[in-house]
Amino acid sequence: MKKSLILVVKSIIFLFICQNYAYSYGLTSDSNYVISYPDKYHKTLTCTYLVDSTWINRSFESITFDDKSRVTEDVLQYWQNNAFINDSKNLYQYDSVSNINSHQRYKWENGNWVLNYIDSTCYFDNGKVQWDFYFDFENNSTRRYEYEYKQISANIEEIYKTNPLNGYYHYKTKIIYNDSGLVLFENFYLMDSSKIWFFVDSTVYIYNKTKNTKEVTYWAVILDSISHPTKEWFNFKRLMYYYDFKGNLIKFESGWFWNDINYETYERDSLNRIIHEKHGGTYGFEENLYYIYDDSSRVVNIKINVKETPILTVNENSNNNFNTFCFPNPFSESTNIKYSLNRADNTELIIYNYSGMEIERINLGYKDAGEHLFTFDAHKMPSGFYYYVLQAGTQKFVNKMQLLR
Repeated sequence: MKKSLILVVKSIIFLFICQNYAYSYGLTSDSNYVISYPDKYHKTLTCTYLVDSTWINRSFESITFDDKSRVTEDVLQYWQNNAFINDSKNLYQYDSVSNINSHQRYKWENGNWVLNYIDSTCYFDNGKVQWDFYFDFENNSTRRYEYEYKQISANIEEIYKTNPLNGYYHYKTKIIYNDSGLVLFENFYLMDSSKIWFFVDSTVYIYNKTKNTKEVTYWAVILDSISHPTKEWFNFKRLMYYYDFKGNLIKFESGWFWNDINYETYERDSLNRIIHEKHGGTYGFEENLYYIYDDSSRVVNIKINVKETPILTVNENSNNNFNTFCFPNPFSESTNIKYSLNRADNTELIIYNYSGMEIERINLGYKDAGEHLFTFDAHKMPSGFYYYVLQAGTQKFVNKMQLLR
């Protein structure tokens, strides 16, 4: 399959939690990245953003490479008190065939680098993962998995992911290929406490005539409990890929439950370099990225413009009489989330990043009807747009906040 610059879907917006809400006002956010290459071993990225017609420093990133152009160190700093202050550092090590076998992440605390976590991976000679190990120093938690591969037939392979602490298989993935070696299905299974496998979800792949991925659909089974799945299936996500006559990816679409389509489009120059990347969707946002290259076709500047309608308010026809806002917004370290309940209930706060990934879930406890205030601490989170969801029984509200450092 032809690789594109987009390795991970960056903007899958979680519209499934916003079905009964309407937008209130728009927001524009402009950013500018200046990229320099002091030598073949180093690259720097300086980011500024526009506030009231003034460009303000946001972040500085320094990346170090080895003789094989592999990243060995990545240091991120944020602008605070008129200086760039260390925030995080990532160190990478590789095996003989350039697989990453060690990743260490550090965070800056009290003037020192403190090891946050370490992630190690060992590979078989054929490049498949043999085991991986993760240790979180902050939470004193560990995880280790070992992998076993079984070739069931010429077109079917099973991958078993084992937790050696309890001695039995936890996960199984059955991969079905076509005669050209392209993946057609990935079926995922879990094992319950009785060591019985049950089917959880399936991914289906469709290709075009040139063997580029055309469509990917995700299906899941509804579970009554962890060991008693029903036989009812639902399709919860679909990805669509579009190419030009040269096989270049020119458009990508993603949608939840076959609705609420979000898209990415790519415009290229005569040298086949992406010069304009556009993201948008039914959520009401539009993001434009413009790339500028030097004579060696290295990106030296990225200009980003975001236009969106970020704040979600309760639809007048909704039964969810549930109001909230946060202040300050934007904020740098913490923000106060004020909300009002029309009836008492257990209340929960969920934080999502801009891609719809859950970042944190906080149980606020049982709250009486009326107004309440909660201070959310975001000092460990990077700058960017975030969504928070407040839910109290059937009452639910989604709002947006911006973290600036």
